[in-house]
Amino acid sequence: MHESTTPKLSKILSPRRVNSNALSAEHLIQLAVFAYETHRIAGVVVNRIPQEFIDFIRIFTNQKEETVKIGRISSAEENEKGGNETGGNESGGNETGGTEACSIFAKKACGSNLPLTSDMGIVDEFDHVAPRLRGKKEGTFAYFTVRDRWPKIVTSLVDQLTRKRDALIEQHGEDASADIADILEKFSRLRYEIMTDKPLINFPESGPDGKMWHDWMEELKTAVMPNDVEELTYFKGPWLFVECYLYRFIYSAFLATKKLADMDYFEDSKRKNFLDHLDQVEEAVAFLMKITAKDSPAHEMFGIHQILKSSLWGNRADMSLTGGDDHTMKMSSIAASVQLKDYILIDDVNWLMVKVLAPLQANPQKLKNRRIDIVLDNAGVELCADLMMAEFFLARGFADKVVLHGKAIPWFVSDTTENDFNWTVDSLHLAGQQSAKLGEQIKKRVEKMEIIYKADLFWISPHPYCDMQEKAPELYEELTTSSLVIFKGDLNYRKLVGDRDWDLNTSFKKAVRGFDPCPILALRTLKAETIAGLTDDVLKVLLEKFDEDNSWMTSGEYAVCQLGGVPPIEE
Repeated sequence: MHESTTPKLSKILSPRRVNSNALSAEHLIQLAVFAYETHRIAGVVVNRIPQEFIDFIRIFTNQKEETVKIGRISSAEENEKGGNETGGNESGGNETGGTEACSIFAKKACGSNLPLTSDMGIVDEFDHVAPRLRGKKEGTFAYFTVRDRWPKIVTSLVDQLTRKRDALIEQHGEDASADIADILEKFSRLRYEIMTDKPLINFPESGPDGKMWHDWMEELKTAVMPNDVEELTYFKGPWLFVECYLYRFIYSAFLATKKLADMDYFEDSKRKNFLDHLDQVEEAVAFLMKITAKDSPAHEMFGIHQILKSSLWGNRADMSLTGGDDHTMKMSSIAASVQLKDYILIDDVNWLMVKVLAPLQANPQKLKNRRIDIVLDNAGVELCADLMMAEFFLARGFADKVVLHGKAIPWFVSDTTENDFNWTVDSLHLAGQQSAKLGEQIKKRVEKMEIIYKADLFWISPHPYCDMQEKAPELYEELTTSSLVIFKGDLNYRKLVGDRDWDLNTSFKKAVRGFDPCPILALRTLKAETIAGLTDDVLKVLLEKFDEDNSWMTSGEYAVCQLGGVPPIEE
């Protein structure tokens, strides 16, 4: 990076030019933001904040305990220090816009005492500590997702509609022909706009969440500091927001038609995923039947580990990662739970049993409304593992009711909808005798409302879960009545930690930013470059094995069983 030829920050904000008695800490920080923006607009990358300016600001930030809202100020030295100590990327920087880190003088504003305001705004206090992932940085997984996977997913939908055109017209009449033509035109334009990084456009305010999406788009476009992200484009916008926008845009194209509004355009691949794993499903269900039998000799802790990790490794079969292509698991999820234990980077299952599940099962107060929630991820073989988990909790007396949370619309290629849930339960008999018994048992539990399926619109919003209490207060309040919420898969994990580039040893508690309705458990195979809560020992092993290669974060080979909402073990 070249040296700045414009006035230094220390010159722009010289102590001799500032009336210290008239300025609050917030005003001083705003001046710092202005100075930084002046340099940035002039085309100069700011590598460091001069020490004399840091000292000057520290005087006021130490005296005034108010929380301040800070714009982006880069500090390459600070980020390099944090990155090297935690085993992260050595530079810690952003190749396209300088390093994003918390300034030295602003450390107090990066702590846990920050107000939990909406994470949707462009200017955000945590952008310095953990920048939001974006697709604009070449070489990152987000970049390859935008460049390669998204166009491939759109292309696969075009191919599907073209292939099914005659059958759809025969089923729905000639109106379907015009519908298909309209969708193909929109998808052709969509694919071009993704590949050329065009700004996101509003889709029609249709559907129950159409108006909300319009408002969210405007909220991003009219940010306090719009230059912070330039334009809201496919590569430059926050990855989580833009990816959710993409799938909602796809849905809007079908919703606008006369005959195809109710079509699940991902249905074929989800059902094929189930049908391709019938042997694995039957093997896993047979194990479930053995450990839930009344005379089972299996130790409870053994059953907990096997069932939770069966659900965990079922998450490997994620078709959104392959653009909708087939992804077949070579072993059952039960076999994976044994053979892949060394690939679990964080395993809090024992502590979960001690702090949550054992007290639930003992039930000294004789409660009859013990509830466990599972926020689902993929349909197909993973959903089967999740149904097994629900049955295990009910059969072994950990819960009186299990609530399954799915998606209201087709989402992220393979996510579970209510239709997927019903079809899977009805189709379990195809896997074999034991699976047929499970299917019948689940139907009975649904009738008795011991298993309930729900699909709140919040699950298809672009919001991180720290915003749930503000954006979906009824859902948040409902989750406070649960004894445990299990979040399945990568997307749910990204939303838990805000889809941010946290230092790898940042505590999980800090990364979820106050989301604490009840104890939570994340079961996730890693498929995105965000994670929190790794220990120094794990980081050392990863560093020795991968050095600066981040492929372990996105390959789906490594996983976490990460507990939150309860005191950590050391306490």
